[in-house]
Amino acid sequence: MKVSRPVLNGRGWRRLHSRPLICVYAQVRDGLRDLSAAIGEDLTGFGDLNIADIMQLTGLSEPEAQRAKNREFTEPFITPHHVDPERLAHQVKALGFNVVVGDRFSHLIGDQAGKGGAVQWLVNRYQQVNRGESITTIGLGNSPNDLAMLEVVDIPIIIPGIKGVHPGLTNQGWKVAPFPGSVGWGVAVAEEVKGLSY
Repeated sequence: MKVSRPVLNGRGWRRLHSRPLICVYAQVRDGLRDLSAAIGEDLTGFGDLNIADIMQLTGLSEPEAQRAKNREFTEPFITPHHVDPERLAHQVKALGFNVVVGDRFSHLIGDQAGKGGAVQWLVNRYQQVNRGESITTIGLGNSPNDLAMLEVVDIPIIIPGIKGVHPGLTNQGWKVAPFPGSVGWGVAVAEEVKGLSY
């Protein structure tokens, strides 16, 4: 594989090349209220929480919690575990949105948004700017909300949890990092980058 330069998980892309994927924050906030009414459950999004609440729920520092609350395009909300995920997804789709269901938090996003679409947009943008260069994408994920991303990258890698691979990511035939969490992430990325020529 030949890559002229690696593209890492840099926050620099965020401000320089930010692109709303169809839907802005006010729309997803309205969507969360509509979803609450549709399923008859009070759903709590980050827009309903103060900084102290977010810190307590996530373990983030105050500056991190402030950044997490400062949304532009998606709305994280506390996953309603007593609501069937298929019912939730069906109602979300009927309202014109998508949902990424996570263990603690789920994310209400625009119907054209998601990690897979974001990766494809980024790759297309990179190739427009760097015509003729080959690009190899590496994606790392630990739960089903990463599935769309893992399906579109060249090298998908699963990061196991302490108890092993998430059941929603088993039987994919993808590489599994040797350790859970950030240690596994670091080792897996180092191994893959070492094999690339620049």
